[in-house]
Amino acid sequence: MNACNVLVEDFRAVKERDPAIPGGIRGFFEIVLCTPGFQVVAAHRLIHFLHSRLRIPVLPRFLGLIVRWCEPRHESPMSSNKFGSEMRERQIPES
Repeated sequence: MNACNVLVEDFRAVKERDPAIPGGIRGFFEIVLCTPGFQVVAAHRLIHFLHSRLRIPVLPRFLGLIVRWCEPRHESPMSSNKFGSEMRERQIPES
């Protein structure tokens, strides 16, 4: 299976699993331009292709750094200082 087929399969998986994606060309552009998970996977697949198949030494590592810097970060509610301090206060037993 070549790189294009894998990207097409990733695209189809996003389209099948997200009921909010419209059909037609609008849905295509919405997946490619507005779905961060697809963008990250596609970028990492491209980087892997550059490194493993084309044997380009430095560019894939640099592009990987850029992709990791740009990818969305999902923070959990426990990372909030206010919420975390409230949880710590609740766990301290009163004497």
